[in-house]
Amino acid sequence: MQNFSQELCLLNEFYNRHKSLIDALAKDDEMFRAVKEIAETKDHVGSFGIEME
Repeated sequence: MQNFSQELCLLNEFYNRHKSLIDALAKDDEMFRAVKEIAETKDHVGSFGIEME
């Protein structure tokens, strides 16, 4: 579970650094839409059906 949390933090950092580019690409590309959605919801407890410890 710790690796999952670290990976989410890295994804969120990446998203924050490249937010405008990812937001533009997310309009047409499913992968970037997923990156955006995950990064924006990572702080919600129980997101993705997994309870955060």
